[in-house]
Amino acid sequence: MKNPLLWLALFSLTLFGCSSTQHYNQGAPESRAMMASADMSSPGGSDRLVARSATMTLAVTDPEATNERVTRVVSDAQGWINNSHSHQERIYITLEVPDTGLNAFLDEVASLGEVTARSINARDVTEQVVDTQAQLDNLLALRERYRQLLDRADTVKDMLEIERQLAQVQSQIDMYENRRKHLDRQVDYAQVSLTLEQRRVYGPLGVVVRGVYRGVRKLFIWN
Repeated sequence: MKNPLLWLALFSLTLFGCSSTQHYNQGAPESRAMMASADMSSPGGSDRLVARSATMTLAVTDPEATNERVTRVVSDAQGWINNSHSHQERIYITLEVPDTGLNAFLDEVASLGEVTARSINARDVTEQVVDTQAQLDNLLALRERYRQLLDRADTVKDMLEIERQLAQVQSQIDMYENRRKHLDRQVDYAQVSLTLEQRRVYGPLGVVVRGVYRGVRKLFIWN
């Protein structure tokens, strides 16, 4: 072996990368929470990072016309529609809007018809963000050390081995960068599932039947 010191450094870096990955995965939740509190803040000013999603069902007279109005409301809220399709007099829409304007957006959409269902879910992703960033920082440092070794390599064999290790590290960096971007997007933009359904309009007989049904129901159910 022409350069045993270089190979020893390369082996040490490989062990360092594996042990660092295990270290970050096994960190105590309290420590990760403290890191998040010290270094990160959510759009709402809290020290926790929260990804919110919402669902709403709206009964409307004309789903197609309401869909066009929803599209304008989404645009005004600086959001976008991911998917929209219709089935059996219903239109299903999935969209994203800035999290800071989620409540105002839902109120605006609610004004377009009769709300039959509405809910907001929140998921704390602080620890996921902290862990992902820790992994990424470690890999970036590891890549820099491999680059330094590559500059000192004096044989083709050494260069090829270091470049192979570099490629593996870069692949992991790309993975964690994409994961971090995905988490950031979940925090910054709320996902909304909206259903527009045809409002039922009862004729005279239907109104009578519906009234009779409610009257009979009260005979058996008081609450």
